[in-house]
Amino acid sequence: MKMNRFSVFSSFFVLLFLSASNLSAETEVRTYSLPADLTQNEARVLLYLAAEEGDPTRVPDPETPAELRLEMKAAVPQNVHEVMERFEKLLAEGNPKPTPEETKLRTVLDTPIDAEYAQKPLAELLREWEERFAVPFSVDLKSLEEEGMELAEITVTLKTRGISLRSVLDIALAPYGLTWETDGGELRILTQIAALKYEWRVYPFPKSVLVCGLIVPRGKVEDPWPREILEWTPDLAKDAFIGPLTRFVAADSWVENGGGGRCIWAGERFLVQQTPKVHAKIERFMAQWNGNFRESDSRQRILTALETPISLELKEGDDLESTTLGAIAAFEEKLGIPIFPAEDVSTVGIHVDLPWSCREMPAIEALGTVFGADQIEIREDCATLGVGTMCEEPLFWPLDHRVDEEKLITALEEEIHPDFWINNGGYVGSVGFDAATGRLLIQNSLPILYEVRKFLQENTLGDIPERFRRETLRLRSIHEQEYRP
Repeated sequence: MKMNRFSVFSSFFVLLFLSASNLSAETEVRTYSLPADLTQNEARVLLYLAAEEGDPTRVPDPETPAELRLEMKAAVPQNVHEVMERFEKLLAEGNPKPTPEETKLRTVLDTPIDAEYAQKPLAELLREWEERFAVPFSVDLKSLEEEGMELAEITVTLKTRGISLRSVLDIALAPYGLTWETDGGELRILTQIAALKYEWRVYPFPKSVLVCGLIVPRGKVEDPWPREILEWTPDLAKDAFIGPLTRFVAADSWVENGGGGRCIWAGERFLVQQTPKVHAKIERFMAQWNGNFRESDSRQRILTALETPISLELKEGDDLESTTLGAIAAFEEKLGIPIFPAEDVSTVGIHVDLPWSCREMPAIEALGTVFGADQIEIREDCATLGVGTMCEEPLFWPLDHRVDEEKLITALEEEIHPDFWINNGGYVGSVGFDAATGRLLIQNSLPILYEVRKFLQENTLGDIPERFRRETLRLRSIHEQEYRP
């Protein structure tokens, strides 16, 4: 009887051979059970990462030859075993399930609250919330001291109605370079630098990535029987998925871009080392990729409001602060959604180009014009404006096989805010084509994506404009029967 490959596990033996000078009484040979679909190289990478995390001074050579499948020799210290045990458990059991205390805290964070504070001390506010929500709040005083801050000097000025405690915390803490994290059932306030704590989680590769036969690489097919047919091996399939993942989700947080996040393959799944907040973005990206993502009702309400045409007239205030706050208040009143500055406008200037007026302009375009197209972020229940809020919004767009994706991508990057695309020197905007699923993958700020969506609706649905027509049909899979245009 053929066994299910998902349930078959093979043993991965780490044999410890230390020189006499490095010999330790604690070293021992242990056996680790890893999924049978891991390749030898993937197992070596796990060992390498375990040694690097467990004891960076004794990193074994990841190219150590394997004597048998998933069996290799390496000189590793005792504490590396602890890291390997975590990998073993993660691959066998999946990501840890939240405890009852963590579930309660998540519910509290999602609770809508009405708040109006004027220079309220943060310490006093935390005590008030602790009593109200019956969950412990704490402050990492050491991290504040390292940045030259004192808790007694931090105050909160905020007026809002009906947004979550999660968003209230983000908005209140951001001007001070602070953030929050959860530790079990406790909510801790700390600096953004101190919050850069990484944890490993496991995710399954999408089925569309692993099962796709043969495809043609991105590019124009010159004849019905192209010579550039590419065998879609598992490694190529995985790489084609991990590339967009690390480019579309918190791009500057990955090792290759100077961050601390890492992503490695492990059979039909992949392991990611990232911060909890980036993991949340990865989960969202995975749901969007798999086509089972649904916006929350509160966020959908905001997105709908932003597409509403508005007429508005804004006047310049007495100073930059009053001008900025006045413009934000005018948009809030017109749209009926909460909008907050991402920074303290009394000390940090937010781009505002006033006086200004519009008639029947989509609200998202109006916001982009007044505050800058790269300074708008839409959260679950509010919008924030300010430097550093570049919204990493992805757009997945199914592409008609009659459309030449190369011509379309070139037009997008040349005709819609060229300076905002990575290929033109921008920081976030990117666009690619996934041949396995026949979709464009686009990322940019919301105002620009709004224009991109209109462009795609006009040029890829119904009759295809001649300038975007494919000269020959795109061959996506060797399983397709039609090869002729």
